[in-house]
Amino acid sequence: MTSTTPPKPSSILPVCSAPDVRTPPEFRVPFRHPFSVKKVFEVFPPNPDQSSPPSPELACVAVPQLDVQATFDARFEQVWTLQKLAVGDLASTMSLAPLERLVLEVKTSQRTTLERTALESSESVESAEATIHDTETVNVARSNTTTTNWHVDGNGSIVGSLGSLNLAGGYSKNVTQTTQYSQNRLNERTQKSASSLKTLHKIEIKGASEAIVEDRQLRILRNPYRDRALTLNFFQLLKHFQVTTSLTEPRLAFVIRITDMIMEEAFIVANVDFLSKHLLDDNLRNNLAQAVEVARPGTGHREQQSPIAVAKTALRFLFKNPPNIFDLPEITILPTPAPFPGPSPDPTGAIVVSKAERNDPAKSFSADPVRHSGLEDSLANGFGKIFTILNFFFLLSKDPEFDPDVNGDNAIRLALALFEAVSKDWDTLIQGNPNHFKNVLDVSDRTEIFRRLSGFLAMVEHLLKPLVAPAIEDADAKRQQAERGLEALLGHLRCNKNYYIQRFLEYQASRTRGQAIVDFAAAVWSRVLDFSSEVKAIRSDIVDFDVDAAFVDKQNIVIPGLAIVTTAQLVAFGQKLQLDGVTATDLALPAPASIQVQVPADGVHLEVAGGACILQDVPNKPFVAADLNFGPSNIKISEE
Repeated sequence: MTSTTPPKPSSILPVCSAPDVRTPPEFRVPFRHPFSVKKVFEVFPPNPDQSSPPSPELACVAVPQLDVQATFDARFEQVWTLQKLAVGDLASTMSLAPLERLVLEVKTSQRTTLERTALESSESVESAEATIHDTETVNVARSNTTTTNWHVDGNGSIVGSLGSLNLAGGYSKNVTQTTQYSQNRLNERTQKSASSLKTLHKIEIKGASEAIVEDRQLRILRNPYRDRALTLNFFQLLKHFQVTTSLTEPRLAFVIRITDMIMEEAFIVANVDFLSKHLLDDNLRNNLAQAVEVARPGTGHREQQSPIAVAKTALRFLFKNPPNIFDLPEITILPTPAPFPGPSPDPTGAIVVSKAERNDPAKSFSADPVRHSGLEDSLANGFGKIFTILNFFFLLSKDPEFDPDVNGDNAIRLALALFEAVSKDWDTLIQGNPNHFKNVLDVSDRTEIFRRLSGFLAMVEHLLKPLVAPAIEDADAKRQQAERGLEALLGHLRCNKNYYIQRFLEYQASRTRGQAIVDFAAAVWSRVLDFSSEVKAIRSDIVDFDVDAAFVDKQNIVIPGLAIVTTAQLVAFGQKLQLDGVTATDLALPAPASIQVQVPADGVHLEVAGGACILQDVPNKPFVAADLNFGPSNIKISEE
């Protein structure tokens, strides 16, 4: 038989012996610092007049503007190695009287509180009332009268020798027959129907969790001296670290930098949870539910019949776009002849004015007399007052405080105020002197603002004013208030677009575990490969890139390279991008750098010292002594 010997126990750490080597603690902190090298691709907002590809989408949100940059992605690592633990400066001091006791309580607590409240409330009221009043009246009157009149007269005479005889006779008959028929029929019907539907949907979720970790330690200190005080000195504890920073992974990457994202009504409806968590304005967050209801398609709030939309459209067609609604042809303006007889003007000084320039309403306010300005024509034909009012409101609409695109109420106020200011004078002038009106509308002059004024006034009078009538119902008032809240929310998103783009990228990366980011990066990456031959050369000759590993970095999406690159590959990378003057010396990777860092440590260092002042003639016996006798029992109490 073969006998086996059991293995001897390991002698690395003998029994009952402490480790002889202490490994100092070490902390590693990775971080990255990308360097942009060159822009290789760019996406612009699609032009409706051209056949351009649609904008890429991130989680169904259109991204109309972005650029892709080739980047050197430097990844560093800091190593913090503890060198020593030292006593620092004096933090506090305390003295104890002779034989005094002191109880010190060291309390360490960590409290974590998480509260979350989610409230979604929507109320919909629908009311319909119909009244039909039908009255039918029929009056029929018939009358028939028949009259028959017979009259026969006879007269005879006999004459003889004896005398004469006269005979007379007559017959008369009168028959009258009257027939009357009258019919009166009244048929009246009233039908009234009313229906009301009120739906209240409210979801409220409240959650709170609290965790407390507490550590209490009691220390009882006593001054052992009877004749002197005892001083307690508390010192800080300091840790000394050696911090070494080194470049660990030099990589190449392509960065997708998102500069714009469509955050309109559809974005608000589809991302209520995101907005409720990341809105900066508490008032907008409180009114988010009403704004979402207004922004939903099919509710009729954003249609052209809303007062804000009508006012904005009227002001836009009056002062801004489209610039060429009358399609006027280009004209050539010759120099104005001299008022006295003399040589004719030089035709070489003619000025060609394009139809786009003359049809821009803003050009009407120029005072250039050579090009037949709106100021010159308005003064010559009695339209000076209207011209000055239009110019003032044009500049007022550009002021940030009255910008109609920022606040919808501004659009309504400006449109109504401009209508009240010029409508009466405009009607008086164009009816009183048609020739002056014709001169102002001359197609060869820069008076486009007057060509549009009649349409603006008609739009305000017949479309805007009925919508903002004083007798508006309560439901319309609530709708308009919610619409103003939606306008404020849209303006807030536009003013803080970069912030919300960053938060939205982080939100989608967390909610979809990065899949939304990867899908968007893959869509953009395919466009880059179709467009850029430089990127194809880098992938084939230097290093390929991992789209599935794309991650978010603030407002950027990073597509990292698959491998670490060397200095020679960095030089080739610069050559592929057609960068001049790139050498290996310029791209030498830096050596690790070390520094000494001192940081405060938890806890304190305590030192005691007896007082220098010694009391004389202090009895060497207890300060408190008592003898208690309870019959046969005897108790002695002493306390120092």
